[in-house]
Amino acid sequence: MAFYSDETLEAVQRGNDIVEVASLYTKLRQQGGSFRGLCPIHRDKNNPAFSVSPDTQMFHCFSCNAGGNVFKFIMQVENLGFVDAVVHLAKRARIELPEERKEDSGLKKLREVIYDANAKAARFYYDCLVQSTGEQARTYLLQRRIKNSTLKKFGLGYAPDEWSVLYKYLKGLGFSDETLDRGGLVSKNKNGYIDKFRNRLMFPIFDAMNRVCGFGGRSFDDNGPKYLNSPETPVFSKNRNLFALNLARKIKANEVIVVEGYMDVLALNQAGFECTVATLGTATGKEHARALNQFFRGKTAILLFDSDRAGESAALRAIPILQRENTPTKLLRLQGAKDPDEFLINFGAEAFADALRLAMPPVEYQLKLLKEKSVGNEDGVRSYINDAAAVIAELDPVERDLHIINIAKETGVSVDAIRGKLENMDTTVLPMVNTEAFFTTPKIKTDINEGIMKAYRNILYITATHNVFYKAIIDTVKPEEILYDAFRTLYSDICFRRNRNNAPVNPKDLNSEDKDNQDSVSVIFTNPMVYTNDEALRLALNHEIYFIKKAYIEHQITAAKSENDEKTLNLLGLARRNLPISYI
Repeated sequence: MAFYSDETLEAVQRGNDIVEVASLYTKLRQQGGSFRGLCPIHRDKNNPAFSVSPDTQMFHCFSCNAGGNVFKFIMQVENLGFVDAVVHLAKRARIELPEERKEDSGLKKLREVIYDANAKAARFYYDCLVQSTGEQARTYLLQRRIKNSTLKKFGLGYAPDEWSVLYKYLKGLGFSDETLDRGGLVSKNKNGYIDKFRNRLMFPIFDAMNRVCGFGGRSFDDNGPKYLNSPETPVFSKNRNLFALNLARKIKANEVIVVEGYMDVLALNQAGFECTVATLGTATGKEHARALNQFFRGKTAILLFDSDRAGESAALRAIPILQRENTPTKLLRLQGAKDPDEFLINFGAEAFADALRLAMPPVEYQLKLLKEKSVGNEDGVRSYINDAAAVIAELDPVERDLHIINIAKETGVSVDAIRGKLENMDTTVLPMVNTEAFFTTPKIKTDINEGIMKAYRNILYITATHNVFYKAIIDTVKPEEILYDAFRTLYSDICFRRNRNNAPVNPKDLNSEDKDNQDSVSVIFTNPMVYTNDEALRLALNHEIYFIKKAYIEHQITAAKSENDEKTLNLLGLARRNLPISYI
């Protein structure tokens, strides 16, 4: 991490009036001694709760509670770390920053060298593709209708089917074993270093600064996974990067298309849909949402995943994540093809443009899926109304009423009956996650956030009672991550009993003479978590596990701060930023 003196930071802050900086992101109007507008951090659309004070040089949003000075503002609105925010503002004010202290020189140099090694590796892979050794890969691209111009545009390559050809090449250029290992280009075994990618079509992954930060490799046979990405490195994280971001961010368009695979990006680019990116073989997460907000501001993200059950599940998991980050979102299901590449082959670019105009808002997409799944079900109408009610329950009253009228027309059930169903529903239904409900946890005296306590309770209950997911939970959530002592003891007991007997755990199995224990057991098994199917439950559990792990890391950060343990703080900060969304 870079270190700047107080004098340097004060100079940068003086050169960046917070009203001027905030005005670049949202329209501000003066009200008395402050300025008000829509919050650019949580993407508020109709409630001007964002306030900026020229006197104190501070901002505050009364809706999302974000607040601080100009550095904090840039960190949140641009999704930057503190050092990058200082650099960003210094450039804006044309202030030359002093050189960083030696504490950062090692990591900075390593990152620079890894970027250089990646660039050399990308060129090596490209040369292998266009030469005789890449004939198999070129044949595959030809079969997939990928043009030479596209091959060059994306810098595609081929990793030869040899153990250490890239390693020897890069070593010959002077790169060290540590650089190649930490950069994810090679792996070490008992015989030495071998190439990470072998006999694969290679996709270099560029960051927003147009630097090669990692690679994706597609296999031609059944040896290993079909797609293999670079591991986490000082310059690469698959949870934060998007394939083709460097190209798509330059395209003027109203939408950015988000697809699942590298080949979908290539096919859509060839067809003229160049504002397209792909997640890197991982679920759409909050860092992806923040990248979409940062680099495609004002554009709607159109999620276009495969038209199968896995693709539908991925889309449903992405909806609440994107909505929490206030990312404008629509979803598209292609008819007559499993993915965009196949659709373009079968129907062409003009038909795809027509289909793109049919992309649906998240609620309409969910209702359409629910309606399709109810067809042929003897209790279809009742099931559809029950599930649809859960989806629309938390909407704005006007929008909810419009959906109620449409559902009534579709089903023949009266508007009053559907409204009555909604009025009788528990208001704590998890929005946008198809019908699983979380009941309010009875109060327990603790300083731990109530939402985290609810997550603990739900995890303990499902671990004790569910016959499918309890093993995945036990493998994922460790007892030490449960910060409430009584729940941690119970969770350890539940895990022990589950692993020993492979049978559900009942309240009577856990009760003891200890009053705190009895109260905790009662809390866990009173008003239990409700879900309609295992897929809905899985989505909800991922949501809860994420918040449990985040709370645990933040607890560790607090402890490290009290000890002034800078090294541990940096590691914990990285762990918090890289927390995955999906666990089971």
